[in-house]
Amino acid sequence: MKTYPKGLLSFTYNAANDPEVRELVLQNLPQAMALFDLSESQQELVQKVVKESFLTDDLWSQYCEELRPEIDDDIAKIW
Repeated sequence: MKTYPKGLLSFTYNAANDPEVRELVLQNLPQAMALFDLSESQQELVQKVVKESFLTDDLWSQYCEELRPEIDDDIAKIW
């Protein structure tokens, strides 16, 4: 299996766009999350989303809160 950038943003992107990662998410979620070195709170949130089968408004708000530090860090590195 390939190596991927760490974090929830990378996990989200690759789960949506990489068939290999998508299949792993469906077959073995803990292993998929381990590939992206997700924090415990990120793992719990991903598991909630998977159980709900979609992002509810409340889960979307939590998801955004978890993504914000990564995005802020990326912005700081780029600019």
